[in-house]
Amino acid sequence: QTKDGSNSNSSSSSNDVVSPSSKPSQQQQQQQQKLQYIDEQLKKPAPQPKLQYVDEQLKKPATRSPSKTTLRISGESEPLPTKPAATTHSRTQPTTRQQCRMILSGLRKTFIPGIVIQCLSLGAVLGYYTWPLTTLSFDLVAHIKSSLNNYLFAMASAMILVGLIPWVVTTAQDYWSDQRRGLATPWRQVLIDGAFICALFAQRGLEKELLYQAQAWAWGTDVTVGTVAIKVCIETFVYTPLWATPFYQFWFAFKDSDYSFSRLYSQWQWSAVRFRYIGALLSTFLYWLPVCACVYCLPVALQVLLFSVVLCTYTLLLSFLTRRDDDDTASVATAATPLLPTTTTATHNNERQPLLRVPHAIL
Repeated sequence: QTKDGSNSNSSSSSNDVVSPSSKPSQQQQQQQQKLQYIDEQLKKPAPQPKLQYVDEQLKKPATRSPSKTTLRISGESEPLPTKPAATTHSRTQPTTRQQCRMILSGLRKTFIPGIVIQCLSLGAVLGYYTWPLTTLSFDLVAHIKSSLNNYLFAMASAMILVGLIPWVVTTAQDYWSDQRRGLATPWRQVLIDGAFICALFAQRGLEKELLYQAQAWAWGTDVTVGTVAIKVCIETFVYTPLWATPFYQFWFAFKDSDYSFSRLYSQWQWSAVRFRYIGALLSTFLYWLPVCACVYCLPVALQVLLFSVVLCTYTLLLSFLTRRDDDDTASVATAATPLLPTTTTATHNNERQPLLRVPHAIL
């Protein structure tokens, strides 16, 4: 029996042994489970809770705290850098290289209007001395001016040609632009600006008439090279840099400060004043020096009229060109650009461009 029992135990133990080929090992089973799990996950649609949350947050109006902004996705938070709120007058000052680039950009913008007014002035002078019909027309205008009043005629012509006509044109442009964008035109501000511009250029016409008469009294009315050269040098290198440029830049900066001396004083920056001053003088020397010479080649009674006609043409051309490609860069020949870091008046939530672009620095 003991022998039989031992035989039976040995047979049962031999049956419990499993060959490696008949049953997979534990490592193979784990690999199969992993593959099955991966197949199941790939068959399922990929959930996108983070992207959906981001889309929902982007559709909502942005609410940012002044310190930092936190975007929360699936319980995670990540602070995002915030951009400082845009103010009406920024204190950031451009570098010297940036200012030089802005001056060159402004001179390029005024190139076409400058060439046009030079040709117009030269054509008026040549027509007066060579074409009898032009001479007769100019003499008739001079007779009307002297019969009425020289100073009133100068004020009225400058106010209408330099102030009123460009103001009407630019106001119409702004109105149609506001209509396309669905904005309301601030007519009260528009009328105030128009009255200010007309009054300023009426004063400008009177000032130019006094200047021309003083030059004629001091140096004579002869149209010679020496006389014209002296008058041009006095106006270009003495009168313009010492009086005309600072005076009119100040008053247009006052206009762009919403007619507030306190706001103008708080936002005044000498670096911006120097930049605008240099740009205006460069524009004067490049484009208006030949025009000034042509003005002094005509009789004294016609000088302020030619000045007003030429400046009206220049203003309208500059307004159309700058409105066509307005890239918010500082143009050195625009009158509405203040002596401050900004170039827009606070109307339409800073979306509206300056009302009138006039080369006031070289008037």
